[in-house]
Amino acid sequence: METEELCRNTVCQGILSGVTACFVAVGFCHINFCRILLAAVIGSACVSCRTETGPVTVPAASGNMYAAYFELLPDAVVSVSPFTGTGDTLFIDAPMDNIVCMSSSHMAFLSEAGASEVVTGVSGKRFVTDRKIAGNAVEVGYESAFDYESVMALKPDVVLAYTVSSVEPAYISRLEDLGIRVLVLYDHLEQHPLARAEYIRLAGAITGRKEYADSVFSEVARRYTSIAAAVRGVPDVVSEAVNVSCLPGGAGQAAMEGNENRSAGRQGTEVKVLLNLPYAEVWYVPGADSYMARLISDAGGTVLGAREGSVSSSMSLEKAYRLSREADFWLNTGNCRSRDEICRQHPLFCRFGPMERKHSIYNNIARINAAGGNDFWESGAVRPDIILSDLVAIFGTGPANPCQEDNPAYAGFVADSIYNNGTIRPARPDDIIRDSGSELHYYIEVE
Repeated sequence: METEELCRNTVCQGILSGVTACFVAVGFCHINFCRILLAAVIGSACVSCRTETGPVTVPAASGNMYAAYFELLPDAVVSVSPFTGTGDTLFIDAPMDNIVCMSSSHMAFLSEAGASEVVTGVSGKRFVTDRKIAGNAVEVGYESAFDYESVMALKPDVVLAYTVSSVEPAYISRLEDLGIRVLVLYDHLEQHPLARAEYIRLAGAITGRKEYADSVFSEVARRYTSIAAAVRGVPDVVSEAVNVSCLPGGAGQAAMEGNENRSAGRQGTEVKVLLNLPYAEVWYVPGADSYMARLISDAGGTVLGAREGSVSSSMSLEKAYRLSREADFWLNTGNCRSRDEICRQHPLFCRFGPMERKHSIYNNIARINAAGGNDFWESGAVRPDIILSDLVAIFGTGPANPCQEDNPAYAGFVADSIYNNGTIRPARPDDIIRDSGSELHYYIEVE
Protein backbone atom coordinates (compact mmCIF):
# COMPACT_ATOMS: atom_id res chain seq x y z
CA MET A 1 0.00 0.00 0.00
CA GLU A 2 1.38 3.40 -0.96
CA THR A 3 2.64 5.52 1.95
CA GLU A 4 0.58 8.53 0.91
CA GLU A 5 -2.63 6.54 0.63
CA LEU A 6 -1.97 5.08 4.07
CA CYS A 7 -1.50 8.60 5.34
CA ARG A 8 -4.65 10.15 4.01
CA ASN A 9 -7.11 7.28 4.15
CA THR A 10 -9.17 5.44 6.70
CA VAL A 11 -6.88 2.42 6.84
CA CYS A 12 -4.99 4.13 9.67
CA GLN A 13 -7.61 3.13 12.18
CA GLY A 14 -7.74 2.84 15.94
CA ILE A 15 -4.20 3.83 16.90
CA LEU A 16 -4.85 7.30 15.55
CA SER A 17 -7.87 7.93 17.73
CA GLY A 18 -7.69 11.39 19.18
CA VAL A 19 -3.91 11.81 19.03
CA THR A 20 -4.49 15.04 17.16
CA ALA A 21 -7.30 16.26 14.99
CA CYS A 22 -5.48 14.65 12.09
CA PHE A 23 -5.04 11.36 13.93
CA VAL A 24 -8.69 11.08 14.81
CA ALA A 25 -9.86 12.06 11.37
CA VAL A 26 -7.34 9.78 9.66
CA GLY A 27 -8.51 10.62 6.16
CA PHE A 28 -7.08 14.11 6.35
CA CYS A 29 -3.33 13.66 6.25
CA HIS A 30 -1.18 14.50 3.27
CA ILE A 31 2.25 13.43 2.23
CA ASN A 32 4.10 16.71 2.86
CA PHE A 33 3.24 16.59 6.51
CA CYS A 34 4.06 12.91 6.71
CA ARG A 35 7.58 13.68 5.60
CA ILE A 36 7.89 16.33 8.30
CA LEU A 37 6.47 14.41 11.21
CA LEU A 38 5.91 10.67 11.18
CA ALA A 39 3.73 9.45 14.00
CA ALA A 40 1.60 6.57 15.25
CA VAL A 41 1.32 3.25 13.52
CA ILE A 42 -1.04 0.36 13.42
CA GLY A 43 1.22 -2.39 14.54
CA SER A 44 4.30 -1.63 12.45
CA ALA A 45 2.72 -1.16 9.04
CA CYS A 46 0.45 1.87 9.00
CA VAL A 47 1.73 5.42 8.65
CA SER A 48 -0.17 8.46 9.83
CA CYS A 49 0.45 12.14 10.35
CA ARG A 50 0.45 14.64 13.10
CA THR A 51 -0.96 18.02 12.26
CA GLU A 52 -0.81 21.59 13.38
CA THR A 53 -3.86 22.34 15.44
CA GLY A 54 -6.21 25.24 15.81
CA PRO A 55 -7.46 26.56 19.14
CA VAL A 56 -7.94 23.81 21.71
CA THR A 57 -11.37 25.09 22.73
CA VAL A 58 -13.43 27.36 20.51
CA PRO A 59 -17.09 28.37 20.72
CA ALA A 60 -19.65 27.24 18.17
CA ALA A 61 -20.09 29.51 15.18
CA SER A 62 -23.20 31.63 14.85
CA GLY A 63 -26.25 29.49 14.18
CA ASN A 64 -24.51 26.21 15.10
CA MET A 65 -24.94 24.05 18.16
CA TYR A 66 -21.36 22.77 18.29
CA ALA A 67 -19.33 23.34 15.11
CA ALA A 68 -16.88 26.23 15.12
CA TYR A 69 -15.46 26.21 11.61
CA PHE A 70 -18.44 26.77 9.33
CA GLU A 71 -21.47 29.01 9.14
CA LEU A 72 -24.69 28.71 7.15
CA LEU A 73 -26.12 31.78 5.43
CA PRO A 74 -29.43 31.97 3.53
CA ASP A 75 -27.73 31.48 0.16
CA ALA A 76 -24.21 30.40 1.06
CA VAL A 77 -21.96 28.44 3.39
CA VAL A 78 -18.82 29.89 4.95
CA SER A 79 -15.85 27.73 5.95
CA VAL A 80 -13.67 29.38 8.59
CA SER A 81 -9.98 28.54 8.84
CA PRO A 82 -8.85 27.74 12.40
CA PHE A 83 -5.33 28.70 11.32
CA THR A 84 -6.00 32.21 10.03
CA GLY A 85 -9.57 32.97 11.10
CA THR A 86 -10.48 33.90 7.52
CA GLY A 87 -13.69 32.74 5.89
CA ASP A 88 -14.22 31.20 2.46
CA THR A 89 -17.75 31.64 1.11
CA LEU A 90 -19.43 29.18 -1.23
CA PHE A 91 -22.56 30.67 -2.77
CA ILE A 92 -25.43 28.30 -3.50
CA ASP A 93 -27.29 29.34 -6.65
CA ALA A 94 -29.01 25.95 -6.94
CA PRO A 95 -28.78 22.59 -5.16
CA MET A 96 -25.44 21.00 -5.99
CA ASP A 97 -25.61 17.52 -7.52
CA ASN A 98 -22.01 16.97 -8.68
CA ILE A 99 -19.47 17.00 -5.85
CA VAL A 100 -15.93 15.63 -5.55
CA CYS A 101 -14.84 14.63 -2.03
CA MET A 102 -11.21 14.45 -0.95
CA SER A 103 -12.09 13.03 2.48
CA SER A 104 -14.11 10.02 3.57
CA SER A 105 -15.86 12.07 6.24
CA HIS A 106 -17.14 14.51 3.61
CA MET A 107 -18.71 11.56 1.80
CA ALA A 108 -20.32 10.49 5.06
CA PHE A 109 -21.80 13.97 5.66
CA LEU A 110 -23.41 13.90 2.22
CA SER A 111 -24.61 10.33 2.62
CA GLU A 112 -26.20 11.03 6.00
CA ALA A 113 -27.93 14.07 4.49
CA GLY A 114 -29.52 11.72 1.94
CA ALA A 115 -27.30 12.89 -0.91
CA SER A 116 -24.85 10.06 -1.55
CA GLU A 117 -25.73 10.14 -5.26
CA VAL A 118 -24.18 13.61 -5.67
CA VAL A 119 -20.68 12.26 -4.92
CA THR A 120 -19.14 11.83 -8.36
CA GLY A 121 -15.44 11.73 -7.48
CA VAL A 122 -13.45 10.59 -4.46
CA SER A 123 -9.86 10.32 -3.28
CA GLY A 124 -8.82 6.87 -2.09
CA LYS A 125 -11.81 5.06 -3.60
CA ARG A 126 -10.68 1.62 -2.50
CA PHE A 127 -10.78 2.66 1.15
CA VAL A 128 -14.38 3.97 0.96
CA THR A 129 -16.71 1.71 2.97
CA ASP A 130 -19.95 3.09 1.50
CA ARG A 131 -20.38 0.75 -1.46
CA LYS A 132 -22.90 2.98 -3.20
CA ILE A 133 -20.43 5.85 -3.32
CA ALA A 134 -17.46 3.61 -4.08
CA GLY A 135 -19.38 1.99 -6.93
CA ASN A 136 -20.53 5.21 -8.55
CA ALA A 137 -17.70 7.68 -7.98
CA VAL A 138 -14.53 8.18 -10.00
CA GLU A 139 -11.07 7.97 -8.40
CA VAL A 140 -9.44 11.40 -8.55
CA GLY A 141 -6.14 10.57 -6.85
CA TYR A 142 -4.42 12.45 -4.07
CA GLU A 143 -2.05 15.35 -3.72
CA SER A 144 1.12 14.11 -5.39
CA ALA A 145 -0.79 12.05 -7.94
CA PHE A 146 -3.89 14.13 -8.55
CA ASP A 147 -5.93 13.28 -11.64
CA TYR A 148 -6.80 16.71 -12.98
CA GLU A 149 -8.17 15.32 -16.23
CA SER A 150 -10.75 13.19 -14.44
CA VAL A 151 -11.90 16.12 -12.34
CA MET A 152 -12.09 18.39 -15.37
CA ALA A 153 -14.20 15.77 -17.14
CA LEU A 154 -16.59 15.57 -14.19
CA LYS A 155 -17.17 19.37 -14.19
CA PRO A 156 -18.06 19.32 -10.50
CA ASP A 157 -20.06 22.02 -8.78
CA VAL A 158 -17.43 21.98 -6.03
CA VAL A 159 -14.50 19.97 -4.72
CA LEU A 160 -14.63 19.51 -0.94
CA ALA A 161 -11.04 19.47 0.29
CA TYR A 162 -9.06 19.57 3.53
CA THR A 163 -5.74 20.84 4.81
CA VAL A 164 -3.78 20.03 7.94
CA SER A 165 -1.87 23.29 8.16
CA SER A 166 -2.13 26.92 7.13
CA VAL A 167 -0.36 25.99 3.89
CA GLU A 168 -2.86 24.52 1.45
CA PRO A 169 -1.93 21.52 -0.73
CA ALA A 170 -0.79 22.49 -4.22
CA TYR A 171 -3.69 20.74 -5.94
CA ILE A 172 -6.16 23.23 -4.46
CA SER A 173 -4.66 26.29 -6.17
CA ARG A 174 -4.19 24.29 -9.38
CA LEU A 175 -7.87 23.36 -9.43
CA GLU A 176 -8.86 26.95 -8.81
CA ASP A 177 -6.60 28.04 -11.68
CA LEU A 178 -8.52 25.58 -13.85
CA GLY A 179 -11.77 27.26 -12.87
CA ILE A 180 -12.99 24.57 -10.47
CA ARG A 181 -14.48 25.76 -7.20
CA VAL A 182 -12.85 24.31 -4.08
CA LEU A 183 -14.17 24.57 -0.53
CA VAL A 184 -11.73 23.61 2.22
CA LEU A 185 -13.45 22.14 5.30
CA TYR A 186 -11.97 21.81 8.78
CA ASP A 187 -14.26 19.26 10.35
CA HIS A 188 -11.22 17.17 11.31
CA LEU A 189 -10.07 19.99 13.61
CA GLU A 190 -13.36 20.12 15.51
CA GLN A 191 -12.80 18.48 18.88
CA HIS A 192 -16.36 17.81 20.04
CA PRO A 193 -17.86 14.68 18.44
CA LEU A 194 -21.12 16.50 17.76
CA ALA A 195 -19.24 19.40 16.18
CA ARG A 196 -17.97 17.00 13.52
CA ALA A 197 -21.39 15.45 13.05
CA GLU A 198 -22.92 18.91 12.59
CA TYR A 199 -21.32 19.08 9.15
CA ILE A 200 -24.34 17.01 8.08
CA ARG A 201 -26.12 20.38 8.11
CA LEU A 202 -23.58 21.89 5.73
CA ALA A 203 -24.03 18.93 3.39
CA GLY A 204 -27.77 19.43 3.46
CA ALA A 205 -27.45 23.14 2.78
CA ILE A 206 -25.39 22.75 -0.38
CA THR A 207 -27.53 19.91 -1.79
CA GLY A 208 -30.99 21.39 -1.17
CA ARG A 209 -31.74 19.07 1.74
CA LYS A 210 -31.33 21.51 4.61
CA GLU A 211 -34.48 20.69 6.58
CA TYR A 212 -33.89 16.96 6.38
CA ALA A 213 -30.21 17.27 7.27
CA ASP A 214 -31.03 19.55 10.21
CA SER A 215 -33.53 16.99 11.52
CA VAL A 216 -31.01 14.15 11.19
CA PHE A 217 -28.33 16.07 13.06
CA SER A 218 -30.80 17.13 15.76
CA GLU A 219 -31.68 13.48 16.36
CA VAL A 220 -28.03 12.41 16.49
CA ALA A 221 -27.33 15.20 18.97
CA ARG A 222 -30.37 14.30 21.08
CA ARG A 223 -29.32 10.68 21.30
CA TYR A 224 -25.70 11.50 22.08
CA THR A 225 -26.54 14.00 24.82
CA SER A 226 -29.18 11.67 26.30
CA ILE A 227 -26.69 8.83 26.59
CA ALA A 228 -24.01 11.11 28.04
CA ALA A 229 -26.47 12.57 30.56
CA ALA A 230 -27.57 9.09 31.64
CA VAL A 231 -23.94 8.12 32.23
CA ARG A 232 -23.35 11.20 34.38
CA GLY A 233 -26.41 10.31 36.43
CA VAL A 234 -25.14 6.86 37.39
CA PRO A 235 -23.14 6.98 40.64
CA ASP A 236 -21.61 3.53 40.33
CA VAL A 237 -19.51 3.42 37.20
CA VAL A 238 -19.42 -0.36 37.14
CA SER A 239 -22.62 -1.31 38.89
CA GLU A 240 -24.10 -4.67 39.73
CA ALA A 241 -27.44 -3.01 39.03
CA VAL A 242 -26.83 -2.67 35.27
CA ASN A 243 -29.23 -4.90 33.36
CA VAL A 244 -26.51 -6.36 31.17
CA SER A 245 -28.90 -8.43 29.05
CA CYS A 246 -29.96 -5.24 27.27
CA LEU A 247 -26.49 -4.10 26.28
CA PRO A 248 -25.30 -4.84 22.72
CA GLY A 249 -23.68 -8.17 22.04
CA GLY A 250 -23.23 -9.05 25.69
CA ALA A 251 -20.68 -6.28 26.04
CA GLY A 252 -22.26 -5.11 29.25
CA GLN A 253 -21.85 -8.57 30.76
CA ALA A 254 -18.25 -8.58 29.57
CA ALA A 255 -17.65 -5.23 31.24
CA MET A 256 -19.12 -6.53 34.47
CA GLU A 257 -17.01 -9.69 34.43
CA GLY A 258 -13.87 -7.80 33.51
CA ASN A 259 -14.26 -5.44 36.45
CA GLU A 260 -15.80 -7.62 39.12
CA ASN A 261 -12.64 -7.69 41.26
CA ARG A 262 -12.26 -3.91 41.23
CA SER A 263 -15.71 -2.35 41.10
CA ALA A 264 -16.46 -2.45 44.81
CA GLY A 265 -13.52 -0.21 45.66
CA ARG A 266 -13.98 2.14 42.74
CA GLN A 267 -17.61 3.14 42.88
CA GLY A 268 -18.17 6.71 41.75
CA THR A 269 -14.82 6.93 39.95
CA GLU A 270 -14.13 7.10 36.23
CA VAL A 271 -13.15 4.10 34.18
CA LYS A 272 -9.45 4.34 33.34
CA VAL A 273 -8.64 3.79 29.69
CA LEU A 274 -5.36 3.13 27.92
CA LEU A 275 -5.40 4.02 24.22
CA ASN A 276 -3.45 2.98 21.15
CA LEU A 277 -0.18 1.23 20.37
CA PRO A 278 3.22 2.92 19.94
CA TYR A 279 5.36 3.85 16.97
CA ALA A 280 9.15 3.67 17.32
CA GLU A 281 8.66 3.12 21.07
CA VAL A 282 6.79 6.42 21.41
CA TRP A 283 3.21 6.19 22.59
CA TYR A 284 0.96 8.89 21.14
CA VAL A 285 -1.92 9.85 23.40
CA PRO A 286 -4.94 12.04 22.68
CA GLY A 287 -4.98 15.14 24.84
CA ALA A 288 -7.72 15.85 27.34
CA ASP A 289 -9.33 18.28 24.85
CA SER A 290 -9.36 15.88 21.92
CA TYR A 291 -12.19 14.19 20.04
CA MET A 292 -11.52 10.69 21.36
CA ALA A 293 -10.94 11.87 24.92
CA ARG A 294 -14.33 13.61 24.83
CA LEU A 295 -16.06 10.44 23.63
CA ILE A 296 -14.44 8.42 26.40
CA SER A 297 -15.25 11.08 29.00
CA ASP A 298 -18.90 11.17 27.95
CA ALA A 299 -18.95 7.38 28.29
CA GLY A 300 -17.74 7.64 31.88
CA GLY A 301 -14.03 7.16 31.32
CA THR A 302 -10.76 9.04 31.38
CA VAL A 303 -7.76 8.62 29.08
CA LEU A 304 -4.61 7.68 30.96
CA GLY A 305 -1.72 9.98 30.10
CA ALA A 306 -3.89 12.65 28.49
CA ARG A 307 -2.72 16.19 29.14
CA GLU A 308 -5.04 19.05 29.94
CA GLY A 309 -5.08 21.92 27.47
CA SER A 310 -3.84 19.87 24.53
CA VAL A 311 -5.17 17.71 21.74
CA SER A 312 -2.17 15.36 21.70
CA SER A 313 0.92 14.30 23.60
CA SER A 314 3.28 11.36 23.75
CA MET A 315 4.80 9.11 26.37
CA SER A 316 7.48 6.44 26.55
CA LEU A 317 6.79 2.74 26.35
CA GLU A 318 7.84 2.44 29.99
CA LYS A 319 5.30 5.05 31.08
CA ALA A 320 2.60 3.31 29.05
CA TYR A 321 3.41 0.10 30.88
CA ARG A 322 3.10 1.83 34.27
CA LEU A 323 -0.21 3.36 33.31
CA SER A 324 -1.46 0.04 31.98
CA ARG A 325 -1.22 -1.41 35.46
CA GLU A 326 -4.05 0.88 36.55
CA ALA A 327 -6.05 0.70 33.30
CA ASP A 328 -9.50 -0.86 33.36
CA PHE A 329 -9.66 -1.06 29.57
CA TRP A 330 -7.30 -0.89 26.61
CA LEU A 331 -8.87 0.48 23.42
CA ASN A 332 -7.87 1.00 19.79
CA THR A 333 -5.03 -1.49 19.60
CA GLY A 334 -3.99 -0.81 16.02
CA ASN A 335 -4.94 -3.62 13.66
CA CYS A 336 -4.69 -6.34 16.31
CA ARG A 337 -7.66 -8.69 16.56
CA SER A 338 -6.21 -11.02 19.19
CA ARG A 339 -4.09 -10.79 22.30
CA ASP A 340 -1.47 -12.95 20.62
CA GLU A 341 -1.14 -10.32 17.90
CA ILE A 342 -0.63 -7.64 20.56
CA CYS A 343 2.09 -9.70 22.23
CA ARG A 344 3.85 -10.11 18.90
CA GLN A 345 4.13 -6.34 18.60
CA HIS A 346 6.36 -6.17 21.69
CA PRO A 347 6.96 -8.72 24.49
CA LEU A 348 6.29 -6.09 27.16
CA PHE A 349 2.69 -5.78 25.95
CA CYS A 350 1.99 -9.26 27.31
CA ARG A 351 2.48 -7.83 30.81
CA PHE A 352 0.15 -4.84 30.39
CA GLY A 353 -2.59 -4.76 33.00
CA PRO A 354 -5.62 -5.39 30.75
CA MET A 355 -3.89 -8.45 29.28
CA GLU A 356 -4.34 -10.15 32.64
CA ARG A 357 -8.13 -9.80 32.66
CA LYS A 358 -10.93 -10.96 30.41
CA HIS A 359 -13.18 -8.53 28.56
CA SER A 360 -10.83 -5.56 28.97
CA ILE A 361 -9.41 -4.99 25.47
CA TYR A 362 -11.47 -3.68 22.54
CA ASN A 363 -10.56 -2.36 19.11
CA ASN A 364 -12.47 -0.07 16.75
CA ILE A 365 -11.94 -2.24 13.67
CA ALA A 366 -15.27 -4.05 13.51
CA ARG A 367 -16.23 -2.47 10.19
CA ILE A 368 -13.47 -2.50 7.61
CA ASN A 369 -13.40 -3.26 3.90
CA ALA A 370 -10.98 -5.46 1.98
CA ALA A 371 -8.47 -2.63 1.45
CA GLY A 372 -8.47 -1.77 5.16
CA GLY A 373 -10.73 1.29 5.02
CA ASN A 374 -12.34 1.67 8.43
CA ASP A 375 -15.96 2.80 8.73
CA PHE A 376 -15.22 4.12 12.23
CA TRP A 377 -13.66 7.11 10.49
CA GLU A 378 -16.36 7.33 7.81
CA SER A 379 -19.91 6.80 9.06
CA GLY A 380 -18.58 7.12 12.61
CA ALA A 381 -17.85 10.79 11.92
CA VAL A 382 -21.58 11.42 11.58
CA ARG A 383 -22.79 8.90 14.16
CA PRO A 384 -20.93 9.67 17.40
CA ASP A 385 -24.06 8.57 19.23
CA ILE A 386 -23.44 5.00 18.08
CA ILE A 387 -19.74 5.18 19.00
CA LEU A 388 -20.74 6.49 22.43
CA SER A 389 -23.23 3.65 22.78
CA ASP A 390 -20.46 1.17 22.03
CA LEU A 391 -18.17 2.70 24.64
CA VAL A 392 -20.87 2.81 27.31
CA ALA A 393 -21.68 -0.85 26.65
CA ILE A 394 -17.99 -1.79 26.85
CA PHE A 395 -17.39 0.17 30.07
CA GLY A 396 -20.63 -0.93 31.70
CA THR A 397 -21.38 2.68 32.64
CA GLY A 398 -24.99 2.78 31.51
CA PRO A 399 -28.18 3.43 33.49
CA ALA A 400 -29.52 0.88 35.92
CA ASN A 401 -32.46 -0.08 33.67
CA PRO A 402 -31.49 0.41 30.03
CA CYS A 403 -34.30 -1.93 28.91
CA GLN A 404 -36.96 0.59 29.92
CA GLU A 405 -38.18 2.28 26.77
CA ASP A 406 -38.83 5.51 28.63
CA ASN A 407 -35.20 5.64 29.72
CA PRO A 408 -33.47 8.51 27.84
CA ALA A 409 -30.48 6.31 27.06
CA TYR A 410 -32.48 3.28 25.94
CA ALA A 411 -31.86 3.90 22.24
CA GLY A 412 -28.16 3.99 22.91
CA PHE A 413 -28.10 0.41 24.13
CA VAL A 414 -30.51 -1.57 22.00
CA ALA A 415 -29.35 -1.97 18.42
CA ASP A 416 -32.82 -2.27 16.94
CA SER A 417 -34.05 0.92 18.60
CA ILE A 418 -31.26 3.22 17.51
CA TYR A 419 -32.96 4.48 14.39
CA ASN A 420 -36.05 6.46 15.42
CA ASN A 421 -38.51 4.97 12.92
CA GLY A 422 -36.19 5.48 9.99
CA THR A 423 -35.30 9.13 10.59
CA ILE A 424 -31.72 8.01 11.01
CA ARG A 425 -30.46 5.22 8.81
CA PRO A 426 -28.64 2.17 10.16
CA ALA A 427 -24.87 2.16 9.89
CA ARG A 428 -24.81 0.28 6.58
CA PRO A 429 -24.12 -3.36 7.57
CA ASP A 430 -24.55 -4.45 3.94
CA ASP A 431 -21.88 -2.02 2.77
CA ILE A 432 -19.10 -3.52 4.86
CA ILE A 433 -16.99 -6.36 3.53
CA ARG A 434 -15.85 -7.44 6.97
CA ASP A 435 -18.19 -7.06 9.95
CA SER A 436 -17.59 -8.29 13.47
CA GLY A 437 -20.92 -10.08 13.81
CA SER A 438 -21.36 -8.44 17.22
CA GLU A 439 -24.10 -6.00 18.09
CA LEU A 440 -21.39 -3.54 18.96
CA HIS A 441 -21.17 -1.41 15.85
CA TYR A 442 -17.60 -0.16 15.57
CA TYR A 443 -15.74 -2.21 18.19
CA ILE A 444 -14.67 -5.83 18.57
CA GLU A 445 -13.40 -7.54 21.68
CA VAL A 446 -9.73 -8.51 21.40
CA GLU A 447 -9.51 -12.01 22.84
